[in-house]
Amino acid sequence: WGECSCNCRQMVGMVRNAPRKALKRLSKLRHHLHQREYSIFTWYLVSCVPHALFILSLLAACRVGFVGVDSSKKHIIWLVLVVGQIAGKELNRHLKTFFAQERPQSERKSHGMPSFHAQTISFVCVLLIYFSPEMEITFLQSALLIVATVLVCLSRLALQAHTPAQVVVGAVVGAVEAFFAVPIVRFLHDYFQL
Repeated sequence: WGECSCNCRQMVGMVRNAPRKALKRLSKLRHHLHQREYSIFTWYLVSCVPHALFILSLLAACRVGFVGVDSSKKHIIWLVLVVGQIAGKELNRHLKTFFAQERPQSERKSHGMPSFHAQTISFVCVLLIYFSPEMEITFLQSALLIVATVLVCLSRLALQAHTPAQVVVGAVVGAVEAFFAVPIVRFLHDYFQL
């Protein structure tokens, strides 16, 4: 119970701090825009893609809650995307503690190995492309997912938030996480079939 309550406190703390973190990031964006640092501004926007994908997958998964339990693979994939991103955040926290590798030149005091942005975007990209027939994702949309993944990884380098090794390891961890999620999707789909 002690560990559970600690994790619950951490999660509550994350939820409480989220608006403050968002305002701080918006302030940074505004600063770079006013300083006419358009390239940095653009890279900051690109690095927000994983956060936007989490919100979109959360909204799609919430739709399942309003409609009721749905056994379609599409809805199960959305739920696994949300849970996988949350679990990925926890995994990333433990890996950063394990590796304890500093960031290159960042204001952040947290460790940099592996990159959470690279991990999240590669998890979403690999899982969605793997299930592209069920998700009705076209070839062009798959290509856009790959381009978004590359751009997010490059943004972490351009902003000097991570080293190339930290970004590569983050992308690999996210891809491995996606491959572990595939059998979970299949199991849940088979379990909820009537």
